[in-house]
Amino acid sequence: MAGWNGKLSWSDVDRGVLVAGPSGTGKTTFAKALATSCGVEPVASSLGQWQSAGHLGVLLKAMRQTFAEARKKVPCILFLDEFDSVGDRRTVRGDNALYILEIINGLLECLDGVDDRDGIVVVAACNHPEFVDPAFLRPGRLERTIHIPLPDRPAREQILRWHLKGALEGEDVATIVDQLEGHSGAEIEKLVRDARRSARKAKRDICTNDLLSGLPKRIAFPEEDLRRIAVHEAGHAIVHATVGDGEILRLKIEPDFTPHRADNEAGFLEVKKSALKGRTRQDYEAELMVHLAGLAAEELIFGEIADEGGGTMGSDLASATQIATEMEASLGFGDSLVHLVPLGSTQVPRLLLTDPVLRRRVEAKLDEAFEGARTILEENERAHRALADALTQRHQLEGPEVLEIISAVDEEVWQVG
Repeated sequence: MAGWNGKLSWSDVDRGVLVAGPSGTGKTTFAKALATSCGVEPVASSLGQWQSAGHLGVLLKAMRQTFAEARKKVPCILFLDEFDSVGDRRTVRGDNALYILEIINGLLECLDGVDDRDGIVVVAACNHPEFVDPAFLRPGRLERTIHIPLPDRPAREQILRWHLKGALEGEDVATIVDQLEGHSGAEIEKLVRDARRSARKAKRDICTNDLLSGLPKRIAFPEEDLRRIAVHEAGHAIVHATVGDGEILRLKIEPDFTPHRADNEAGFLEVKKSALKGRTRQDYEAELMVHLAGLAAEELIFGEIADEGGGTMGSDLASATQIATEMEASLGFGDSLVHLVPLGSTQVPRLLLTDPVLRRRVEAKLDEAFEGARTILEENERAHRALADALTQRHQLEGPEVLEIISAVDEEVWQVG
């Protein structure tokens, strides 16, 4: 490039970035590493720190002081933690609405840099990017979003080895790495720190047993519970294979669980969604059936459902309720074309509690989807039972294996017929 001297002007640098991911995945470390690699000083703050200063006027003053401090240290990285706690104008309601709006507007003003923001790169961190007001994500503010997921198996081993600092070199830590599935980098660091403490108390070097003893104790599911989980997840797979959109990648159940851990997942169906396309009412109705298929399978086989399908955000019932409400109140796939809530709104429960007519329409959609899933499972009962049997024995099936089991039963029925 003509005239390129290896340097960028500030007009070519991103003004900000939103770093999103579960707790302990290294969002703060990312900001520190970015500042170190750029050779600049980080400035850090959060809504909680601003709120500790006092009432709204004092809070806004503290917010502006943070940006003023960053301007004094140009060039710098301005790190704003817990950014999803700031609020979202799409969902703000009630007595605190004006207070939250003032905070959002004040922060937008600071991000726009009425004076100037050259030399300041804002790194905002959050656990739930869906709760961030879209206005913060426009060009000139937080221009891109970086997702930092929980570490996969190779990453978990690398993180473990890093914190061991050469200890246990050459020893097999595969069992430990496998049992750390679903754990963050921060949790792995704490495991090593606790293991070193145990070794020091014993006045010896760290050993693999120190790590193993520090792992959360897992308890095997009783046989009847494991069977129910397999029936539930196989139900999802059968209905998805019949009416769902996308390729089945994996069907899995966990034979054991960690007590008192909130993120225990007894099983899941992993699907690769097909290429982006306009989705019709039929597509959404199929998605509803897939979500409710696990509960329909339990009722069909056992005569009743257990509590694993509901109770938490992200559960089958919560997801199905969100989708059914959006069909009725957002997408025009119900009895009315009125748009009441945006997609992904966190106000769906409140809306259903205050609008009995909408609630009845949503209930009717859920009932219809449940019966549709149940009908599919009744028509594919032998394939469902065969898939549940295989899952109970093997705990994990890859996508082609799932389809092979279903196809084998279908061919057997055809030959008998």
